[in-house]
Amino acid sequence: MKRLLFITWSISYGYGTEKSLADILNRIDNTKYSIDVLPLFKNSNNVILNDNINILDSLIDYTKPDHDEKKDLDYYYSILASPVKFNKLIKNDYDCVIACNHNAPSYFASYLINTTKLV
Repeated sequence: MKRLLFITWSISYGYGTEKSLADILNRIDNTKYSIDVLPLFKNSNNVILNDNINILDSLIDYTKPDHDEKKDLDYYYSILASPVKFNKLIKNDYDCVIACNHNAPSYFASYLINTTKLV
């Protein structure tokens, strides 16, 4: 089974890129592919993906009651500035990582080592 990681801004609402990504991922054969999604931001507890798709913890979770925007953004930018830190966050090995949006998702995808990247 091939392991795929998709990196996107968020998956909470199902607009635009989120909806297109969900449409694609929800149709992929889960007997051939194991799919993880890393949303950089979590804006709501809505889920638009099938249960067989693993959603990793977002880098910033706006739904947490103790959300501290300054602290969370400082953390986000420290990860964005450090490929080494980002690689430590990703616990699994993937056959391919796919950036679903421009800017940060593409940067993060490019940081991963020993994997094919689509940005």
